[in-house]
Amino acid sequence: MVIDLHSSIRVSLLVVMHLQPTPSLIVQPRSTHVTQQVVARFKWCSPRCLIDDDELSFAALRQEVGRRGRADLGKFAKMQQDGPHHTVTPRDVVEFVITETCKGNLSQAFKFTAIPVMKQGCHKSSTDWTQRMSWEKSRVISGVPSGPFNDYAGFESMVRSRYSALLDTEGFRFVGDDSSWQSKNGLEKETAVKEYVVELKTEKEAHYLIKFKLVYDWLVFCHLVVSVSVLSADPSRFFPGTGEQPDMDI
Repeated sequence: MVIDLHSSIRVSLLVVMHLQPTPSLIVQPRSTHVTQQVVARFKWCSPRCLIDDDELSFAALRQEVGRRGRADLGKFAKMQQDGPHHTVTPRDVVEFVITETCKGNLSQAFKFTAIPVMKQGCHKSSTDWTQRMSWEKSRVISGVPSGPFNDYAGFESMVRSRYSALLDTEGFRFVGDDSSWQSKNGLEKETAVKEYVVELKTEKEAHYLIKFKLVYDWLVFCHLVVSVSVLSADPSRFFPGTGEQPDMDI
């Protein structure tokens, strides 16, 4: 068998050249001076306030917020403007209803009251928003509000005649479970029926225990008040130690 040495050497050289990496594929380390040039282009600026020191005040803040067209500076202001929505907790609803009622803003309390089932539609556009449950005689059956309902005029008359303590509230505090959703460590659904007990103190130094019952409304994705019950004018009857203790001589 005759072997052509020139052919063999030429084939070997081609194989070796094929296996060697080409200079274009070899990764070269990035030059340090190029990196420094790139970093130098991005200079970090310390934050500064765009308002001068003499204008940095709450009045200037309120004016700036008004200029930007967003006049809410708190949770309750947002609830007044937007009404019931998904970010409002049932505890927020109770606080808001008490606060607005004692101010005389019964229209806001009416807005956060449950809608009768027969007045609800499949969509907000088909729902009668002029009717709300009567706090005094309504109940919750199987998670659904039941009982009589009123328009705004009837609702206002009911509150002024039956809930004078709410109209004269000077201060209040929650008694019992006052968590935002009463989830009970995950055992209770956030959309379940909620009950909050509140101790009210009126301007005449009278104390009342008021129970709020709320149901979840799937149209507004928020809890709304169904009933408000006055449990007692003496909180210590149900919760010893909650009322004011008389002075004792030692």
